[in-house]
Amino acid sequence: MCSNLIIVSYYNGLLDYMKNQLKISTDIIGIVEGIYSLGALAGALLTNVLTKKITGLKILIGCIGFDAVCRLLLPANRSFLWIAALTVIIELTSAVINIMVITIRQERVNPEYLGRINSVFKTVLLGVNPVGLVIGGFVLSSIGSLKTMIVISFSCTILFFASMVIFKKEFSENNGRKFS
Repeated sequence: MCSNLIIVSYYNGLLDYMKNQLKISTDIIGIVEGIYSLGALAGALLTNVLTKKITGLKILIGCIGFDAVCRLLLPANRSFLWIAALTVIIELTSAVINIMVITIRQERVNPEYLGRINSVFKTVLLGVNPVGLVIGGFVLSSIGSLKTMIVISFSCTILFFASMVIFKKEFSENNGRKFS
């Protein structure tokens, strides 16, 4: 939920940054969006390979951290090729994170409650998007796209460190072998 609240406005800032500050044409922005959407597909395919080699909790925390680093690097780049490459990685890590979150839920929840838990989870997860977009819109109009992206990037970094703290005990007890 926190992640969605924070990240939902990132792409609005990115689009504004590319169009108004970098003066990238709309057709090139469309190409960048098309390229980075392939990252989500790659992430979905990569998840199966990763789970065979690395434990689930390490994958989850690693992707949250890698995502935060890429979001921090992105505003520092003025080349649409670098922006496209970094957004591919961001989309890839987001897909892996989403799959791992679903896996955790499936492993931790009794099957008889799984449907209800999934419904509540989706409602809460998607329910914060309008709030995040409104907040992000105010921030974007107040401080501009570049600073908005930087604020969101630092917020993602804080989220990464918070996830390390939250999972630290469980990770050390299970040595990352299991979620439950």
